[in-house]
Amino acid sequence: MDARSDIAGQDSQGVRRERRGRVGFLVINNSPLNAGSVAVPQGLLTGIREFGADPSLVGIVIIGDGNTFLAGDIREFDALIQPPSLPDVIRAIEAISLPVVAAIHGSALGGGFELALGCDGRVAASGAAVGLPEVSLGMIPGAGGTQRIAYVTGKAKAKAIDIVTSSRRLTDFQALELGLIDQIVVDDVEHGAASFVKAMKGAKRGIRDREFAAEDSANIEAATDMVNLAGQLPFDNALAKERAVFNELRASVQARALRHLFFAERASYRPRHGGHASGGAIRKIGVLGAETMGVGIAGYLADAGYEVLIFDKSEEALSLVSVKLSRTYQEQIKKGKLSEGEAQERLDRVKTVQSIFQFQDVDLAIEAVFEESGVKRETMSALRNVLPDRAILASNTSYLDLNNLAEMAGHTERTVGLHFFSPAQAMRLLEIVQTRITSPEIVNTAIGIAKRLGKVPVVSRVAEGFIGNRIFAAYTRQCEYMVEEGGSPEHVDTALENLGFATGPFAVADLSGLDIVRKMRQHLNPLREPARYVTIADSLCELGLFGRKSGAGYYSYGSQRKRGTSDPAVHTLIDAKRSKKGIVPRKTVRRKLLSGRWGQSSMKRRRSWKKVSPKELLTSMSQWCMATDSYAA
Repeated sequence: MDARSDIAGQDSQGVRRERRGRVGFLVINNSPLNAGSVAVPQGLLTGIREFGADPSLVGIVIIGDGNTFLAGDIREFDALIQPPSLPDVIRAIEAISLPVVAAIHGSALGGGFELALGCDGRVAASGAAVGLPEVSLGMIPGAGGTQRIAYVTGKAKAKAIDIVTSSRRLTDFQALELGLIDQIVVDDVEHGAASFVKAMKGAKRGIRDREFAAEDSANIEAATDMVNLAGQLPFDNALAKERAVFNELRASVQARALRHLFFAERASYRPRHGGHASGGAIRKIGVLGAETMGVGIAGYLADAGYEVLIFDKSEEALSLVSVKLSRTYQEQIKKGKLSEGEAQERLDRVKTVQSIFQFQDVDLAIEAVFEESGVKRETMSALRNVLPDRAILASNTSYLDLNNLAEMAGHTERTVGLHFFSPAQAMRLLEIVQTRITSPEIVNTAIGIAKRLGKVPVVSRVAEGFIGNRIFAAYTRQCEYMVEEGGSPEHVDTALENLGFATGPFAVADLSGLDIVRKMRQHLNPLREPARYVTIADSLCELGLFGRKSGAGYYSYGSQRKRGTSDPAVHTLIDAKRSKKGIVPRKTVRRKLLSGRWGQSSMKRRRSWKKVSPKELLTSMSQWCMATDSYAA
């Protein structure tokens, strides 16, 4: 922000005070992100009181220095919040007679957006973003966000409730359309805000003073409790209740865990071994393998702006690449996430090639062929004779020995694992596997690529199943034990999805392909000491039931191929397997998994969570997992 002022600015604990003609400017300068740590509220409060008592001013503008307005400081939530708090600042804004306008540029998220909502007007620079991300961190907004949003937009699900509960960012135009900002300024937001506050002619326009428009209760049946308070309680009473809930939630185990995850994900993008994590030198990428995983990876790369070549020995597989990608993009178009033009641009970035030798000028090659050692070794060996010396060779292997595969590739220091999880377009995790001699530069380049793709990079050494599959294998094994002892795939999946997992383990197995999982089990089993082994998945494979791609696996998919349905034939197979081992279904497993509390419709399920806490459910399931070494009924 340009520091144009009539009177020299004064610094007060992270906030600079400047007078420009008859407008007072409070400039937040708490670098690097203008986080709302305790110094900022103190500086704002001091400035508001000083300017509020100055009869020569017609208004006040709050603006951020640098590239952003104000962001909530997540680290502050782990400590006792020191006065003055953000609600104290907003109360001071509402108490003075001068109008206060927020000049938003960059982003105003969390407490930053709540501060803006507490002002009398909001002017945003073109490209600015606003939002309330607290729910994604296990909390709720705590400085009036739930109330002021509802007073502006109404409580209907598509408005206030959606904004609060989804934690999504709103663009400048979305916020303007909803009335959450008053004006978008293309050029100089500082000048625009000053003009806006002058035009107010001293009039206050606080959101709290607006009349709340009542809505039909049918529009708000799915509303959160806090947003529903808007218009039902006096404004200050609702704010007090919101703050109490906020303080309770921010100290919870779940909120602390989500804050830990937030910082852990940010740390994952830091370069390893020194250096700089950048994938800027990568422009053209070759993908070898045009089955489900290869096409998914190619599409995701195209989404991020890369030029992609894709090759497969199967002409049929190559011919279906465009069809598969078009199907994915059409689904996104129907959901309003993509325009027809954008979809076509992405499709145009993916080109099928008839020979591996057309990879001669790629910057990165990713093999995504069938997960079998011989096939992978042959592929890596072929690529070593094609790729330029500057190129990076990546394997999408999920459990094979990457050191061995790298030797087949020749230039082992430029070989790395890029393990995408299925489906590649949806799963955020990207394992970056370094061999014994993968160079630090290549590891950091891979981290830069992950950042551009929007993936969370986890760097791993070569090990059995690396990190993700070792965890998933242990988790899946316990779930298989529960099925063998009395549960069913669909009820184990339902219980875990109610606990918070996006998809249950058996639905995931169907999505990945039971044949792929079987290959991994066959590879890893000889490496382990003899252990209890559930053969249900192997038997499904022997029947040609590999999951979604074959139309049936643990579930039956029919023609829709999206959401599986319960398959009586699978239940019969499971019963036969139990009988062969002499296992009598354990009533506790069956009763708990099939109980009404976990197997109901979504509305009933929501009510059930008032009776069953996540901790109780997790404890119960852990006890079953620990008890599975016994076949006792």
